[in-house]
Amino acid sequence: MRGAPPLHLLTLSALALLAAATDCGERSEAPVPTARTEARASAERPAATAKAATPAEAQRVAVNARDDRLPDGVGAVDLAARLTAMEREKPMATDRSETFLAVPEATVHMHLMGYEQMTPLHVHRSEDEATIIVSGEAQVLQIFGRGGERATREGVYRPGELISSPAWCGHEWVNPHADRMQGNLVFAVPPFHGNLHLRPDDPRLLQGGEPFVYDPHAELAAFAASGEDFRVTRLPILGGAMSSLLLNGEYVVEPSPQGATVGYVAAGTVLLEGYGEMGPAHLLLFNASSPVVVRARGNAPAALYLFDPHGAHERRNADG
Repeated sequence: MRGAPPLHLLTLSALALLAAATDCGERSEAPVPTARTEARASAERPAATAKAATPAEAQRVAVNARDDRLPDGVGAVDLAARLTAMEREKPMATDRSETFLAVPEATVHMHLMGYEQMTPLHVHRSEDEATIIVSGEAQVLQIFGRGGERATREGVYRPGELISSPAWCGHEWVNPHADRMQGNLVFAVPPFHGNLHLRPDDPRLLQGGEPFVYDPHAELAAFAASGEDFRVTRLPILGGAMSSLLLNGEYVVEPSPQGATVGYVAAGTVLLEGYGEMGPAHLLLFNASSPVVVRARGNAPAALYLFDPHGAHERRNADG
């Protein structure tokens, strides 16, 4: 494998291309670049300087870049640390959001909920959504259609767990705690276009597909005794763009000709050869032109999510 630059330097280079973090009371559509807006932005963009941001400064910006402007390598953001910083900056905030990836096929953003905050029942008309709990605890109600009848699902979810809501599947989100905020990492295919709030008896909810839940901690318990080095499972969500990776040895993330792959460490600690250790709640952006070896640290298995937005776009077009 070719020599890779130190992870923090590569991350800072990537973050230098990115948009500033956004506070919002009502989540709006994530910006998706077009050829026209990109050309205009390029003309208006000031010339790059040699000055690099410090690590502290880098933690204050979010990743929001096109694949063709990302540097070669692996970028990383410690979301747990970022959420702690956001809570410290504005302890009374009730809604904060940062976008980490916006491409024509999909978006990835983080949503921080305030103390005892509720996001009312809502749907997404065109996009399928999958949410990973980053911090805290979430009480979630989902309303959808099953055989032409109204069905519901309720649960309490903790860090690392994933909850999917297909298009038109209603979902209500509650942070039940008065002493801590609650953080979520949200994946949307196609890109996020905001929330449409509905009443629980709205007949349009019957259009919603059945939700899906994945608990990596439960899966790891069975996997640890299997003797396998790794197990990759494509999850039935986001048009097949999301997979789980259970790791007890090493796994090679191959470069994608279509563009960057997003990773998330859900449980355990992994070592990225040439880049360092990544613990739970690390968001990874694989944009390397050569394979990246990922290993579980020591004798403890690890669980990751791998998200390929470009593959989802191709599969959706094929299905259509």
